[in-house]
Amino acid sequence: MVTEEVVLLEGARLAALLRDPAEAARTLLLDCRPFLAFCRAHVRDARPVHWNALLRRRARGRGGLGLERLLPEHQPILLGHGGPVEILPFLFLGSCHHSSNREVLESLGITAVLNVSSSCPNYFEGQFLYKSIPVEDNHMAEISVWFQEAINFIDAVKSSGGRVLLHCQAGVSRSATICLAYLIQSRRVRLEEAFDFVKQRRGVISPNFGFMGQLLQFETEVLCH
Repeated sequence: MVTEEVVLLEGARLAALLRDPAEAARTLLLDCRPFLAFCRAHVRDARPVHWNALLRRRARGRGGLGLERLLPEHQPILLGHGGPVEILPFLFLGSCHHSSNREVLESLGITAVLNVSSSCPNYFEGQFLYKSIPVEDNHMAEISVWFQEAINFIDAVKSSGGRVLLHCQAGVSRSATICLAYLIQSRRVRLEEAFDFVKQRRGVISPNFGFMGQLLQFETEVLCH
């Protein structure tokens, strides 16, 4: 079992840590101030993660401060397979296991698959329309650069009368993040509302904190405009 220690750092020690390339590469710096304060001034490469009620609940949901979610998922998450869950009539959320079951896909009327991983194969190319987003599940991954492309893909399938299976390896972090981004933009809802909506349908969702920070920034961009 891996345990994490929370250490208080003074400014000088933090600056020294960030100047070390090796340390900086494996350090995630979260700026928990309100977003406008972050916009005015922030440490380079810091991520804006305003510590709101949603993130407090998200952290408690993983135990303690949830610090283990700052690390890559080296160990697989064992889940009951069940089936993909319906988020919207044209959008289903699941795992790589679900994407490998042709009968399940056909029974749900799936016509397209959005694969948010770099390791899970596109099992039935030629039968379903595929789009791959090769992003890793770690706190340094820039998943937000794929938000609009993924949203456009889902909308295109919806407009053609099709249905999309959205999945990653476990259906916990990466695909859930894309699903939340879709709801924020298409339904113009806050992240907290979208998170609760998806959590009620697939209780295991748990985007890593880097992804949550990017979703909060996306929420601000979408809802402010």
